[in-house]
This record gives sequence, structure tokens and C-alpha cells, in this order.
Amino acid sequence: MRINSDPDETLVLAVIGAPGCGKTTLLQHIALTFASKQQRRYGLSAYIPLLLFLRHHVQTIVNEAPVLADLAHAHFSETTKYPELNPPPNWFAQQLNNGKCMILLDGLDEVADLEQRRAVSEWVDQQIINYPRCRFIVTSRPQGYLTAPVERANVLEVQPFRAEQVRRFVHAWYLANEVLSFGSEDDGVRNKAKQEAEDLLQRLRNRPTLSALTVNPLLLTMIAMVHRYRGQLPGRRVELYAEICDVLLGHRRQAMGIQDTLTAFQKRVVLQPLAAEMMMRKCRDICTDDARPIIEGPLNSVGLVDEPVQQFLSDVQASSGLLLESEVGVWRFAHLTFQEYLAAAHFVEQQTALDWNEVVNNSWWHETLRLYAAQSDATRLARSCLDNNSVTALTLAADCLEEARSFSDVTVRNEVRARLIDDLESDEPQRRQLAAKVRLSQRLNSLQRVDEQREIGLEYISCAEYQLFLDDKRAEGEYYQPDHWTEYTFPNGTAQEPIRGVRAEDAELFCEWLTQRQGGEIHYRLPRPTEIRNYPSITVVNNLAAWCRENSENGDYSLNGLTKNEEANLHVKLEAISELPFDFHRARGLARAFALARDLALARDFARALDFAHDFARDLALVGTYLSDDIYRAIKEGNLQAAKQLAQAIQTESNPEQQRLGTWLYFLLECATATTPLKARQAWRKYSAKIAEYAWISYNELEKPKNNRPWRQRWLSRRSRIDYNEDKQDILNLYWWLQIVMAREEGKLSAWEGIRIVRERELL
Repeated sequence: MRINSDPDETLVLAVIGAPGCGKTTLLQHIALTFASKQQRRYGLSAYIPLLLFLRHHVQTIVNEAPVLADLAHAHFSETTKYPELNPPPNWFAQQLNNGKCMILLDGLDEVADLEQRRAVSEWVDQQIINYPRCRFIVTSRPQGYLTAPVERANVLEVQPFRAEQVRRFVHAWYLANEVLSFGSEDDGVRNKAKQEAEDLLQRLRNRPTLSALTVNPLLLTMIAMVHRYRGQLPGRRVELYAEICDVLLGHRRQAMGIQDTLTAFQKRVVLQPLAAEMMMRKCRDICTDDARPIIEGPLNSVGLVDEPVQQFLSDVQASSGLLLESEVGVWRFAHLTFQEYLAAAHFVEQQTALDWNEVVNNSWWHETLRLYAAQSDATRLARSCLDNNSVTALTLAADCLEEARSFSDVTVRNEVRARLIDDLESDEPQRRQLAAKVRLSQRLNSLQRVDEQREIGLEYISCAEYQLFLDDKRAEGEYYQPDHWTEYTFPNGTAQEPIRGVRAEDAELFCEWLTQRQGGEIHYRLPRPTEIRNYPSITVVNNLAAWCRENSENGDYSLNGLTKNEEANLHVKLEAISELPFDFHRARGLARAFALARDLALARDFARALDFAHDFARDLALVGTYLSDDIYRAIKEGNLQAAKQLAQAIQTESNPEQQRLGTWLYFLLECATATTPLKARQAWRKYSAKIAEYAWISYNELEKPKNNRPWRQRWLSRRSRIDYNEDKQDILNLYWWLQIVMAREEGKLSAWEGIRIVRERELL
């Protein structure tokens, strides 16, 4: 996906990310890059950036639905904001119609009312139709976007910081602050910044819970500020918010030797009801006149009886940056996260009675309610989520399980868990995915520590958890479901059961997917065989082994975890399927066979063997004898059913070679007459298995002294004995893979290839 693609091609991106991940900063950076003509550094064409904050235009869009050209002209013609622009009439219309603009729309989720948010989303869709040659980028938090998506957008998710990015950020942040403090950048300043940065990184290494927050740029900035001005680190996210507010409102200025009239606590007494009222009004901006009746009482309570509201707000802006005057007489919190935290703190302290049933299903309230639960008893909140039973409400309930300070009624906590377990089998993808994400999160939070860097899962990955990986990859056009599944999702009733029948390469891709979800700071991989032996599964699971690899580069795959009795029983079942030899421990060979079969071309080695099988059949004069004119005629006339009957007749011949050929032809015709993709796939496997069987038998025939024919000598002379043996083993592996998959589809054989994981933490 390239911004610099065909100029006549519509490009729409929806950038989704958590609070504080840098969505607004990204749009501001893009706007500045294009406005200053620096886009050439990225190899991009020139565009005119139009950055609009959607929250400022909600009423206009909902009530008037203007075209973007008119909205942009009205906005950028405001002389109080842009005194030097003075755009000519129709200038924006001309640029938009000519595809010269990059439209940057920030904060779809900040349109608090759901119906209004959907109306704004539909308006965005219409502008994309109106100006198809322009580029559009929309940002939103996930929950706000989920309920009002932009239909024509390609969704991108902001990735969390990786460990190296955290290190670079911390060092750069400390250096910038020390330079600002001392007014120079000499060796002493650089050394002091380096020492402070390393001290913070070392503290984070010792606090894994807090270290997990560093993947978010805003939270990492907060952590650095608290560390610099308080010399200590809090333990939980909500405690971090409390500390950063105290740092911004007072402790930082105290560290500078500045004494304010009000303490940090007193300023919070005034700001918390303001934040709460702004949440209730569903607004990000408030004018001084509207703020006055809200904070005059709290100002009086902290001793500022005659303090003008405008003066207090200006002082907070100047001293802390927690409030910003976005335009004359209009105020907002520097980040929505601060507004949400202070509102939550107000509701907790005042024991405010919220209408839980209304707010739990509104994404505008989601973050505030999470922070509320983290500071109080979450029982009533969770009960309302259960009663509401929507995906949005249950997402909040799941967050409460992880973040709530307490549940006075443990039965409610247990009911949330039970509801999420039930939803693992839901027919609704969103509910199923939510429940699976909770299950996966619980698993990742309960890994067994091996040493300072490694942790191992003591249970196998479940079907529901693996389905998350499948869903993500399927959205990218990639398919990694176990080969014996007949659908894209796990069979009914198996959500909590371990995933079985996974290819080794797919198990490794699952680990890579987990790593990407964590932003790269934490690396997930398959276990080593020694790790499986030293840390066996705590749950008894019959006939299941875990894929292992000796090292992450090029080590062989192996399956570990089956008992000797289980291996023996599997051998008995495999012998009942076919008389061809099977070596269970050749997992590497089977893994290669899996790869050979992924593309229906069956790969280069198998194609060579297939050519030889045809040559051998031709040498036996089977083709001309038994593919009679009747079969050719039936196929040519399109009467494939008649051709299948003739092929069945060949299978009744006494000659084994004739029987094989009849079977071969019959399954090929089954592929051609299949009425569903599943039936076609099953028929193809049967056909391919017969070819593989015939090819392997043909290799054996070559080894017999009686087959000393000229064509055999020519064929063998072109090949080394090693190549010959590898080809033969590949054919056998492929044959067994096909037989195993077919037996599993028919319920005759269970799958035994499972997944356990190891987490390796890259030290900061």
C-alpha cells in the first residue's frame, strides 16, 4: 500500500490505535512534512495537506453535510486562527477536484455520540466518492472505529514500540530535557542524560508490569517524567496517571524551586469536576463561560475566593501544560487521556451515581470506566456490562477482569469469566474474538519463568487462540488452518481444546504473529526439546506433542511430548491405513512434505517423480491398453460420470497395475466433478496419494535387478544416489501426509501436532 501509487487510484487509510500511541502526532507530522515540502525525503509526490480535527466540525457535518471543499474553505478562512491564509473562493474545490490534496481527519472516536459518529463516518465516505483522486487518512481509537467504520478504508494499526525504540526514546528524551535545563550540550550534560536514561531502563527491567506500558509513547513519556521528577516508579497504569498529574501540577515546579499558590492536590480538586462535566457533555473543548459555574465552587473550597476562572485556567496552562487554550477563551485538556483519568478520579471520590446501562455501551466512556474500575469496586460496572451483553460492553468487562481494584461480589467476576468462556464458541466473530483475546491475554500473563529472559507456556495453545491468528492472516489473504479442517474455523465444541494438526512452519508463523502483536520487544518462539522435557505440560492431554526447534535459525523441527505407549498406538493405527513404511521421528521430512503440498503443484521433487511414474506406466503399455476410446470419448463429450464408471470398471481387473491406473483415473475425474471446494480438495488428495503411492512403488521397482532397461540406466545416470534417495523419501513423506490428512478428515486418526510457546524478553 503506497501513498505514492497511481494518482487516479483512490487511497483511504484508517489508522487505528490505543490512546497515546501517536495518531494525532502522526497526522501533524505528515501535514508538516508536506507543508514544508520535505516529502521528497520519503520519495513521495507533493500534496496539499488539509488537517481537520473532526470534533470541531461535528455539528456542521451532521446538520448541513457540506462538501469537503466548502468545509475546508470555511475553516481555513477563519481569520482568528489563520490570519495570513485568506484562501480565494473555489481554491479548495479546484485543488480537491484535481486530486492535489491529502486529507487528514483526526479523532473519529472523539465524536462522542454514536449516531453522530456514524453520520460523520458516512460523510467521510461521501467525500471519498466526491474526490476520488485525493488521499484520505482517518484516525480513531479501536472501539470508536468499530461502531462507525469508514467503508472504503484500508485499516492500519499503530504498532507498539519495540525494545530498541524504547531505548532510543528514553535516551533522546533525557538528553533533550538536560539540554533544555542547562542550555548547552557538552560532555557533562550528555553523560548525565545517559546515566539518568540507563537508570530508568534498569528500573523498568526490574518492573515487568510497568515495562509493558513502555510500548505506548504517551505512557513512556509519563514514565520518564515521573522518574525524572519523583525518582521512583508506580506499579499500575492508573497509579502512573495519578503520578504524572501530580508531577505536571506541582512536583516538577517544586523540583525547579518554584512555589505555587495551590498544591498539586488542590489543583486536582478544581480540575477533576471540570473533566467529569466535559465527559458528561461528551465534549473535548469548553469555553470559559461554560467552565465558570463548574469550577467556581471548587476554587472557593481551596481558598481562591476571588480568583478569576480565566486566570486559573491560564495559570494551569502556563505551569503544567495539562490544559491548553486551543483558541481565545476555549480550553481543552492536553490529551483526552488526562480528561478521562481526572473524570474517573472525580467519580470515584464523589461516589457519583452514573447511569451504568447507558455508559457501558458507549465507546466514549470506555477508557474512563476502565480507569474508574482500576480505582474502585468494579462489581456494579461489570454487572451492567453483563446485562447489556454487547461486544462493546463485554470488552469493558474483560478489561475490568485485568484492571479492577476489586470485586466486592466475586460471583460477578466469575460470571464475566464464564460469559467469555461461553463466547469462545459464539457464532458472532466479534464476540468469539473478544473472548479468545481475553483467553490469550490470560495465558501470556501466566507463563512459567525459566530465567531472567525466558518464560514457557505450560499448556498447549487452544483452538480459539489459534483462530485469532487464522482470522488475522485470512484478512491478508493467507490461510494456515490445519489441513484436516473442513472449514476456516475450528470445529464446534473445540474452542478450549488444544489446536491439533498444525504444520511446523505454521506453528512458527503463529509465534511470529504473537511477537508482532507485542511490538517486537518480546519475542515468542517454539520451545527447544530440552525445554519441553524440563517443563512438561501441566494438563494431561492424550496423543499430543509440541513442535520444537533446536535453534531459531535453521534447526530441525521435531515433535516432543508423546509417551512411548502413545507412539506405539499411533504406529498401529498408521499400519492399518497403509502397508508403506512410516517413521514417526522423521518430523523434518513430514514438515517438508507439508510444504511440498501447500501449492497444489506438489513442488519440483514430486513433479520429477510424477514424470517418472508416467514413464513407467507407459513402459508397461498400460496407458494405451486401458484408457480406451470409450473413456476418451466420454471425457471429450463432457460425460464425466460415464468416464468415472469406466474407470471403476478398470479397478476390477485382476492386474494390480491396472487396478492402480483405474483408481488413479477415477480420483482425477472426482476432482473434475466435485461440486464444492471441500470435495474438490478431498478428491485431489486421494488422487495425489495414489500418484505418490505409485511413484514410490515405481522407485522400488527401479531398484530390482530385473529392471535393467535402457531408459532406467539413462534416468539413473543423470542423478546421484543421494538425490535418488531424497526424492524417494520425499515421495514417501508426501504420501503419508496425504494419507494422514484423509484419515483425520474421516475421523479415523487424531492429529498429534500441537503448539507450546516460549517468550524471550529482549533486555532494555
